[in-house]
Amino acid sequence: STLKIDNVGVSKPAQRPEALEFARSGRISQKYSPEENRERFLRQTVLIMLSVAAMIAGLVIIFS
Repeated sequence: STLKIDNVGVSKPAQRPEALEFARSGRISQKYSPEENRERFLRQTVLIMLSVAAMIAGLVIIFS
């Protein structure tokens, strides 16, 4: 399948399953608006921060 940037991919990603899959893996972020990219980035950042906090908490419990 060819990755061509078009208005359909920008406005209605839900109608294109392959676009949605790529979006989940973050590989074709240029297909989406800055707002969507920011939202996805924030979600990833929150998840990373939570996992780091959980690891730190685990280490504190182990070594206390």
